[in-house]
Amino acid sequence: MAALLVGCSTDPEQQIVGKWGGDTSATSVGIKAAKLKADNPDISAEKAREVARAMSSFGLILNADKTCQLLAGGNKLNGTYTFDKAENLVEMEFKTAEIAPENAAQNPEPFQPVKWIGMYIPDEGKMEMSAGDRDTYAMIKEMKKTQKLPGLMVLRKK
Repeated sequence: MAALLVGCSTDPEQQIVGKWGGDTSATSVGIKAAKLKADNPDISAEKAREVARAMSSFGLILNADKTCQLLAGGNKLNGTYTFDKAENLVEMEFKTAEIAPENAAQNPEPFQPVKWIGMYIPDEGKMEMSAGDRDTYAMIKEMKKTQKLPGLMVLRKK
């Protein structure tokens, strides 16, 4: 019974724990690519599809112990996160990486720690992600007041 109650929790900090991922369906990738192309007319249709596919393939795991992993193209970034309940904001810092052998040539430099921001939107059951820190979040929040932002990666709970 307790497990069922946790699964139905209305506490956003409990709701974010688990696996998140992009929608990799052909329809979703096509829609994202069309939106990217419309918002960025200077990029080619092929580049828009490539970026849309990459954005859809991201995965995120948020553990109850405040550790996290960002999964991208076979690579795995490992780190920790904090959650700001007032803002529904997940601040992640990835400190180590496991680079897939097939990506080693593209990642010859040692991994440098990186920060990411996740803006959890409970009513829509999604997390909008961006590389960056709290200053990046403040900028995104301000920009969202007047325009749509095409560069945010959207993840949903799996």
